Amino acid sequence: MLQLAQAFVEIALRRRGPESLPDSSFLVAGLLAVYAPLGLIVMAMLDELSGHNLLAFVIDTALYVAFVFAILRFFKLERRFRQTMSALLGADICITLAYLPVAVVGWSLGANLIEPPLVYLYLVAYLWWVYIAGFVLARSLSQALIVGLMFVILFILTSFSVRDLLIQTPS
Repeated sequence: MLQLAQAFVEIALRRRGPESLPDSSFLVAGLLAVYAPLGLIVMAMLDELSGHNLLAFVIDTALYVAFVFAILRFFKLERRFRQTMSALLGADICITLAYLPVAVVGWSLGANLIEPPLVYLYLVAYLWWVYIAGFVLARSLSQALIVGLMFVILFILTSFSVRDLLIQTPS
């Protein structure tokens, strides 16, 4: 277990790639079981926990998994799906856990996490995720980093569009 956690930290620091992880459906399911409540905790701390945002989170997560599978399938590399998904989820969990102590301290002091200066830390964590997700996808696809980053940006834009189409914003 400690070796897996260390592997995820090393992936989040770009020292290791997804190929170093086991090819396990159980690992992906376990990571999703950690990823979901952790995302809900962050949403609650950002005061964004609502039915609307919960549905958006579920849609984003499902789209995330489908998008990664579709990209790997397009490149005929679907055999790398479980390792890639594990690396993406594990690195995301590490990045969230790195951001969480700052958020907890700010939240406990009554600071608004979506206003400066704390929002800048959230932005840094988000950009870190974009970069690492691009890195993981690039390694999984055996492509240049810019290709992985382009796919992550495409995912983000697709996610926003699909969310807007499927969910009516409350007034």
